[in-house]
Amino acid sequence: MSDAALSAEIIPFPRPFHAVAPMQAAHLPAAPVTLKPAPAPEAAAVADEDAQARLRRALAQLQAALAEQRSAVAAWRGALADLGGSVGKLRGSFETLQGNLETLKTQLPR
Repeated sequence: MSDAALSAEIIPFPRPFHAVAPMQAAHLPAAPVTLKPAPAPEAAAVADEDAQARLRRALAQLQAALAEQRSAVAAWRGALADLGGSVGKLRGSFETLQGNLETLKTQLPR
């Protein structure tokens, strides 16, 4: 080989180059970090199936809870309607009582 084949031209950087400061000891971890191996594909598939099964169970429980809540709200609305009827009857009774008291007041001597 000739010297021309082993030579290289140095190209300068277009802007000033700043050296990066070495890492300080405070930035380094106190203890070596241990990485857990990735689970085997079969284990990952089983974990996915378990997660899907848990999700299905949770959704089924949520649907059941919502159904119970719907029936509870319907019962509550029915109870409110009954209460409204009772309050209406009570109002009628008070109006009758007030009329009777007004009649009695006019019948009493002054």
